Amino acid sequence: MGGAELVILNLGRSLRKIGYDVTIVSTSIIGDWFNQIEKNGLKALHIEGRFKRHPYIHAWHVGKILRKKKFKIVILTKFTNSERFSQASLNMLPDHVIAIPWIHNDTLSTYRTALTNREAWNVSVGVGVRVAETAEKMSKGKPVLHIPNGLESPSVELLETGRKADARPFRLCYLGRLQQVQKGIFNLPAILDLCCQKKFEVFLDIVGDGSDREELVRRFERLGLMDCVEIHGPVPHDDIFKFLCRAHVLLMPSYYEAMPCVPIEAQFCGCVPIVTKLPGVTDTIIDNGQTGILVDADDINGFVEAIGVLANDPMRWKAMSEAGQNRAGKFTVETMGQRFDDLIQACLRGKYTLHRPRRTWLPVNPLSFTWREVIPREIHRLGIGNRIRTLFGKS
Repeated sequence: MGGAELVILNLGRSLRKIGYDVTIVSTSIIGDWFNQIEKNGLKALHIEGRFKRHPYIHAWHVGKILRKKKFKIVILTKFTNSERFSQASLNMLPDHVIAIPWIHNDTLSTYRTALTNREAWNVSVGVGVRVAETAEKMSKGKPVLHIPNGLESPSVELLETGRKADARPFRLCYLGRLQQVQKGIFNLPAILDLCCQKKFEVFLDIVGDGSDREELVRRFERLGLMDCVEIHGPVPHDDIFKFLCRAHVLLMPSYYEAMPCVPIEAQFCGCVPIVTKLPGVTDTIIDNGQTGILVDADDINGFVEAIGVLANDPMRWKAMSEAGQNRAGKFTVETMGQRFDDLIQACLRGKYTLHRPRRTWLPVNPLSFTWREVIPREIHRLGIGNRIRTLFGKS
């Protein structure tokens, strides 16, 4: 379960406690996390047909079901190529239905998908400061608000099993997808290697899985570091607190994020984050030098120096650990739920009205799809689609 899925479940449970009737809808693929929806007291709905129907037809089918269910508020999220059908079909909803795109990623493709069909949604939400600011610039006058992610803290019993400031080895932890493009995981072997060269007594736990796992293992093996690292693979989300409660430091060498959950979860656990400085993202979660340490991207020496400062000064580590736990209190599930409740109530009072009636537009917005997707599959089978692509030099 990724960070976005976790926050979706957290918001659903929070709104349910306030008094909302919440259904989580999937329009494409049922991931493993989908089974957690009903276990959390929420309703689950999967709309089948993503790979059986033409994308445009599937979007129309999604819109028809959303309209039939008579939802009063539709919060749209997970703006990937596989999950854009509800956004594309917003024109099919009655004008009184409140539509709120909830943006969880800081990539151009995410913004384009989330903000498509902008005349058909009321107000958008960005999880991070930079996400909200970027989306507002691209939304051409439509309002975009910032509501931080909300997370739950571990139990008091689990916190009491945490590590001691002067315990050795000094434990490091990486938690997330094993992917270089976004997460910068190939920096981890270099960081650990330099720590060993400086005679730091450290051990690194890596929790997660991804496409670059095998290459990551090879890099650790080439440097002879397998005795001071363990790759645990994916674990249930409830177990990640166990790793964070026994770790002194979280390492997050990412190149881009929206509002990552892991540094906040680390602070809840008293684990001090050492993470890449991402303006409008990590610097809104971490007070540099107080509740964590921010390092420039690819700055191996910077990461190692920060580890050394904390490993060699247990009192400073303890002070930052406690300050981080206090700071994490800003990012609770209850706070996020209340912010969304306030927004929804403002929408229902007429604060964020549509600029135009939805019914004046096509049922499904064709701009949500590439020209290749719009062309019927029968034409692709004849090879005509490939000829058009070669003619125009586009995919």
